[in-house]
Amino acid sequence: MSLSSLSLAKASSFLIAPLRSPQLTSADYHNVSGTSSGNKTSITDTNLTIPALPLGGANKRHFIVFVTYRHLSSKLTSFSNQNSFYGMGGNPIAPISGGNLSCTVNGVSTSFELAAGSAFNGSAVFKGKSDLASGTASIVYSFPSSGGGNYAVALYVLDYVNDIQFKTSFKRSTGFISASSFGFNTIATSDVSQTGTTHNFRAAHATSSNSSSLFVATEPFSSEPSYTSGLSNVDNGTNERNASFHSFSTVSTEDMVSGVAGASASNGYSMLQFFAKIR
Repeated sequence: MSLSSLSLAKASSFLIAPLRSPQLTSADYHNVSGTSSGNKTSITDTNLTIPALPLGGANKRHFIVFVTYRHLSSKLTSFSNQNSFYGMGGNPIAPISGGNLSCTVNGVSTSFELAAGSAFNGSAVFKGKSDLASGTASIVYSFPSSGGGNYAVALYVLDYVNDIQFKTSFKRSTGFISASSFGFNTIATSDVSQTGTTHNFRAAHATSSNSSSLFVATEPFSSEPSYTSGLSNVDNGTNERNASFHSFSTVSTEDMVSGVAGASASNGYSMLQFFAKIR
């Protein structure tokens, strides 16, 4: 009987899967410069790549998509125009009944979380969960009809996620302003509630309208985890610029504080943030 019990114990040990920590498996981004023409109601991008699902990662893949688009009309020239175009409202401002935007990745729907823009250049962030297969990412961003410009897109893929809780936030302006006057926007870590957090993911995407340079910045002397630059000072339509950075780290108590740097903007800046607690 003792031999039988020992044999069963050995056999069962092979059935116990190793514990795997959450990870940022990939961060991929693409920018299209210059200005196109004509009205559009959607953009399709096939320049990004989805990584293979890691071993043991089934049902634990989450992804975040940021899309920036340069509008040639008055869709974003005032805060009220932006809220109407994106389908946002309330206090705090958030999408109303899903908003006016949608985004799919290889046909998989996402949830629209928030959007903000400078006068002619805006960004939107979407969140999805699916075991996306490896290969080319076909990202379709749909919006109300607008005069066409060009765009940028970023795709962040997280694996081995048992739970993710997050918050989005934005800051925006549409008139002449310097980077220092625009200042910083903060998401406090205490704004997101989760028990047993092991990791944080942070991403910030900025736009400017009619500026000669744009970068994303952290608050001086910040102790935030280090960021990786994604797109930096890229033009998606005649001095309509965007920039981004992101960070994946073990859990930190430092608030997420993001701002802009570079030349003054004749028609404003926007800052869109995503902060997540993960376990």
